[in-house]
Amino acid sequence: MTLKHIILILMNIIFVTAFIMGCGKPPALPESEKEKNYSEILEKSLENLNHDRNLVKITRAIRLFQVEIGRSPTNLSEIVKFHYLDELPEPPEGLIFHYENKTGNIQMGRPRQGAPNPQGRAAPKK
Repeated sequence: MTLKHIILILMNIIFVTAFIMGCGKPPALPESEKEKNYSEILEKSLENLNHDRNLVKITRAIRLFQVEIGRSPTNLSEIVKFHYLDELPEPPEGLIFHYENKTGNIQMGRPRQGAPNPQGRAAPKK
């Protein structure tokens, strides 16, 4: 074996060793960080679940209104007026309920520029 081959073999060994050492597990988070991340994730999940439940409540009230009255509510306040809901739940911060009275469909989303929101006021222009 020549010196050139020995150097290439040593370089390969060093490269493979460095690769294996660098591909190990990422450093573990301290326990306090793990608990903090878990708490934040759990809190956000519960918040999302509550918003989803509110959307389901409104959808059920709309469907019941449609069955009993024979048409879709003109707007969301009508399902409160006719006592299908005690009050309209608040959407998440920065979002509003988009209600289409022709179809009875409702969803949450960002305010559309210039479009009326459920309370009848135009969304703020940016």
